[in-house]
Amino acid sequence: MSVNPEAQGGILEDRDLSKRACKNNGCKCQKITQGQYCGLCWRNNDFIVTKLGTGGAWNHVYECNSNGGCCDYGYAKDCDLQKTSIRC
Repeated sequence: MSVNPEAQGGILEDRDLSKRACKNNGCKCQKITQGQYCGLCWRNNDFIVTKLGTGGAWNHVYECNSNGGCCDYGYAKDCDLQKTSIRC
């Protein structure tokens, strides 16, 4: 998958999360400690985000909770595959 970061908007770290909507797009997570995880994060032999949802992508950051709930903040530079480490 080819991604154009410029078309994705600003990186998550440059935005105030209170102004950036976390979209309920049908994504699902493992039941895990509440937090933000990249789509490629891996734990317990599976991806933390088990279903990316409509419009989701591996280079998006997701808010996951202990009930398996999820929402998608969108593209984040520190979730991009071109980096040596990602937010997990």
